[in-house]
Amino acid sequence: MIGILASRIKEKLNRPVVAFAAGDDGELKGSARSVAGFHIRDGLDAVAAKHPQLLKNLAAMQWRRA
Repeated sequence: MIGILASRIKEKLNRPVVAFAAGDDGELKGSARSVAGFHIRDGLDAVAAKHPQLLKNLAAMQWRRA
């Protein structure tokens, strides 16, 4: 469901999007969508470098190009 939301926001605004929702375990779960010319992994890597506590499972995420 959160992936659908991220996709719709990206399509409407033509900007990279990271959307979050509360998971059953109390942690936030996220879905990210990017735009041409920007790989979302690069943006998340920059956030993780400055604030490593924010993206706990970044290394475990699966990346695919649309």
